[in-house]
Amino acid sequence: MYTLATIITLGKMKGHDTVIISYTDYRAEQDFSRAEEPLPPEISQSNETSSHLDPKANIELPILDRIPILFKQWKNVALATLKRRREYVKRNFLKDFFLGNTFKYPFIGLILISTHRVYWGQLLIFGVCYLIIFLTIGILYYTIIMPTVLAWAIVALGPLGVIIVNIQWLLQTNALTAMVCRNIVLTPIYNNIFDTTLYLHGQHEFLRSAKYIKISPKQEFKANWTMPEFWIFSLPTWCVSILRSILILLIISSISVVPLIGPTIANQLISGRRAFSYMGRYFTLKGISKDQAKDFQYEHIGLFLSFGMAAGFLEMLPLVSIFTITSNTAGAARWGVELIKKRS
Repeated sequence: MYTLATIITLGKMKGHDTVIISYTDYRAEQDFSRAEEPLPPEISQSNETSSHLDPKANIELPILDRIPILFKQWKNVALATLKRRREYVKRNFLKDFFLGNTFKYPFIGLILISTHRVYWGQLLIFGVCYLIIFLTIGILYYTIIMPTVLAWAIVALGPLGVIIVNIQWLLQTNALTAMVCRNIVLTPIYNNIFDTTLYLHGQHEFLRSAKYIKISPKQEFKANWTMPEFWIFSLPTWCVSILRSILILLIISSISVVPLIGPTIANQLISGRRAFSYMGRYFTLKGISKDQAKDFQYEHIGLFLSFGMAAGFLEMLPLVSIFTITSNTAGAARWGVELIKKRS
């Protein structure tokens, strides 16, 4: 099995060891060879500007004078990003969703996992971890939430309510287990499966080049807690992002409690996020920033939705997810192989 080890380059700056990481210009190396329509002038111009605030540019000004300048800069960057991504979605969504064919990759991954023994050891480890997490979540759910839900179901539907509630318990426990496994607990196994698939499909050079981190003389400036910019912009932006994530989670959770159809609807609503999660290893190996990865997602949101819907469908059956989460990872790597080939 091929395992990717990352080599970190240390540089000397002012007497301290500092890890310096630079990323290539992602938008200069599009993974799709098709001809793109030009963006409107205001979008094209904003796409070339930095996506981060630059407090150092006005560091000599008094605090009260810096605030309106930084606020205007932040507003321009935020509006430019929204316009650019909206234009991406309008331009590519229908074409990518109906003609992109990324829905096939989860099923290709299913065939790969079934026919290549190299995956079976990782599949066994993943299965054991999955069962432990499934039982833990299932027991907690059944002891904390189920008594109340079961009582209401019996009153409303009688014996049929017991059957429906238990099916709901299985579906929701499976969905929560899949989310925990995919995003939190089993990342090393996921990375090994992804890298192994790339290796089996001839991407040795891509994996080799991904080991090295280039040194850039220019580093991104980030405000720290001692600077007013941190309290005025960075912290509120972070809080808004957290609140947005919590709101989305509450909405999805509310939908998922609808008997029988709720978990299915919730499963498909997060298709884009699911696909982006599966492709996270590709973005890491390619060495692009989070903002560039999100730009790529919005530029080809139809491809991500198509892949995520198919992958979610395969993840829905309880316990079968042990197999399909692994195969979806291999399928995401196969999609990555196609992107690498189109780029080269």
